[in-house]
Amino acid sequence: MNKELLDKANNLMHDIETISKVIDEKENSHHWITVITPHHKDRYYSCRFMDELTEWMKKKREEYKKEFEQLK
Repeated sequence: MNKELLDKANNLMHDIETISKVIDEKENSHHWITVITPHHKDRYYSCRFMDELTEWMKKKREEYKKEFEQLK
């Protein structure tokens, strides 16, 4: 495995773990999801948006898992 492939694998694993933590917090602890930019740190979104964002994150997590598996 070359360095580029290793970096890609590490990035995918990091994103998968982070996405999983956010989904878990939202679904099990009922925490809000926030999207932060330098000038809008304390903005919140509707429940509908957070639900849709969670579903998108689940799909993206599955895509990343498949991509990671293909690296092996």
